[in-house]
Amino acid sequence: MKRALVVIDMIEDFAHEGGALYCGPSMGQIIPVIQRELARARAAGEPVIYLTDNHVPDDAEFKMFPPHAIAGSKGAEIIPELAPDDNDDVIPKRRFSGFFGTDLDITLRERSVETLRLVGDCTNICVLYTAADARNLGYAVEVVREGVTSFDAEAHEDALRELEKTLRLTELRTRLGVISGMRAALLFVTLLGATIASSACYGAFGGMTIDYIDFVRVGEVTYVASYTSGGRELGEGDLGPERLRVKQTLARGGFGPEYHPVDGDAAFIPSGDPVYLVRGYTPSFRLAARHDGRLLLYEADTSAQAKRGADLLDIGGKVKSIALVSQKDGKTVLSRLEDRSRIDDLVRLVLDGPVDQSPLGARVYGSDDVVRVSFELNDGTATVRTYDRVNGVLWRGIQVAGLFQTAVSDLVLSAPTPSPVPGVINLARTYDLVHATRVTVKSDSPTPRIAADASLVTTFAAALDENMPARRATRPVTTQTVVIFEFADHYVSLVYDAASEMLTVAQPDDELAVRASPRFVELIRPH
Repeated sequence: MKRALVVIDMIEDFAHEGGALYCGPSMGQIIPVIQRELARARAAGEPVIYLTDNHVPDDAEFKMFPPHAIAGSKGAEIIPELAPDDNDDVIPKRRFSGFFGTDLDITLRERSVETLRLVGDCTNICVLYTAADARNLGYAVEVVREGVTSFDAEAHEDALRELEKTLRLTELRTRLGVISGMRAALLFVTLLGATIASSACYGAFGGMTIDYIDFVRVGEVTYVASYTSGGRELGEGDLGPERLRVKQTLARGGFGPEYHPVDGDAAFIPSGDPVYLVRGYTPSFRLAARHDGRLLLYEADTSAQAKRGADLLDIGGKVKSIALVSQKDGKTVLSRLEDRSRIDDLVRLVLDGPVDQSPLGARVYGSDDVVRVSFELNDGTATVRTYDRVNGVLWRGIQVAGLFQTAVSDLVLSAPTPSPVPGVINLARTYDLVHATRVTVKSDSPTPRIAADASLVTTFAAALDENMPARRATRPVTTQTVVIFEFADHYVSLVYDAASEMLTVAQPDDELAVRASPRFVELIRPH
């Protein structure tokens, strides 16, 4: 789906001190973000469109706001830090919405644009109204949170909530089933969100089910199991003293979707079983526990006290290399940085990075710009985090840009080219779906539903047991249904996009999609 970057009202009267309606110091924070967005969009060949306030001297808008951005004045000029290129479009406007009385819509359609990515000001005025009109006209819309601002901080936050809750813009949505891209590293994070239990409700496949991720709650910190760390597994020698014993196991039932985990809760670790410290690491970063016959590493995911990266990661002086790892398994190294002095500088940036674990601040968008970064530690273990290299967000909410972004981009450039997509594929046989232990179905259309059932394995596998033309996957754009085939040591996740009837393989991340068979569509259609 073709995307365009839309830069809104980054003009002298708004962006620079002394301008008629200067937005304030926050402008200095969004300009570097927009510069990165411009570089990314131009490198990707995406259209770049500037919307600029451009008023006549007696404009009716001046009854609401002081005169500003008068046509031909310096105040109406785009600031030099964000100067347009020759191939960019500049569209003047006289009202809040970039679509009102302008050529924006026809310009976008002439370029076959379907998605708008918005940056600029003011969040609660021109960004909001342009986004609303774009949605009314059928465009998908993304808003870069760090790339928008307003002179009114409270109105800025109100507008972001409006964008998320009412307009439900792509990059601000956190609901179940919104899969932003194909990246396996994000799949369960996106499906289950920042909360421990995903939404639970009644659906076409039976009763109410709560689908937990593997977590343990200790005090105000939630730790999540690391199944694909890429490093060695923990051994008995890694265990420190006992930290606590699990008080209750939520997956055993009796807890509704409204229940919020408290100290001593765990998803799957049996009640009464111990949780240990991990030698060599602070308990704010790592713990360990056993269940299902395995010794598992748990790493801090959310913490009410986390203010900077060091509050979540205890890796200072412990990183021997930084690697870009495969989205398919989280382990296969694609490229690696081993310059120790540079590594120390990058780790310092991560540990000093501010933490924002709100749903908007902690999001890691799914796209080709989201990668998996492995911090390979001196003791042979590793911690793997997804990283949004456009917005500079390291999971879970660590804001780290600049030199770290550059280093990750260098790793991406040195990684091998993805293998070609096959022309035809049989999903059931390629991924041996009939031998899965359980199928979980998650959907948010027409109402959210979750179902998990071992008896569905044969039915779903049969519906996918045919040769289907394949193509490289593109981002789903509408409400999706996710079907997860669970195996003893891995899972296969398929995302169905109702609008295109395409079925995308999200895990493993083979970057391929097929047109769903009629039998599959009938299975997941609400009844």
